[in-house]
This record gives sequence, C-alpha cells and structure tokens, in this order.
Amino acid sequence: MPLGLSYELCHRVDMCLLILRWHRPASFEESKAAYWAALDLAQQHQCGNWLLDARRREQVDHQLMSWLADYFIDEAVQQLTPVRF
Repeated sequence: MPLGLSYELCHRVDMCLLILRWHRPASFEESKAAYWAALDLAQQHQCGNWLLDARRREQVDHQLMSWLADYFIDEAVQQLTPVRF
C-alpha cells in the first residue's frame, strides 16, 4: 500500500472478493478516487463481489453516500456482472 492513502485495496483470488478497507477518514474526492480504483481492479479481475470495511470511518459523509447511491452504484453495476452461486 503506498504511503499517504487512506485505504487499502486488494483482490482475494481464493474468495473471488475485492476488499476496500479504510484506514482513516478521507475527503470526498479521495473517497471517490478509492471507489474508482476499486472498480478498475474489479474489472481487471472480473470480480463483482466486494467487501467494504469502513469501521475506521467514524462519521457518515452524506455527500459521499448520495454520490454512491445516485451515480457510482449504477455505473459499477453496468460494468460488472456479479457471480451467481
């Protein structure tokens, strides 16, 4: 993980799972960049299963939640097809 990032992003091949783990609070722009990076990694591995670990993000960012609900989730769904078990 490069120094300075507020998050860690990894792909677990054994579980077909992408993990986005926050290490500290992040700005709206940094959060958006993290979600775009997660989508890019998910596309590379054709992985539609995500675990978002936000335990260290103590406050809800309403601007981020609105962006996720109104824009990002629809975009991610269009670009990824979840694996059905």
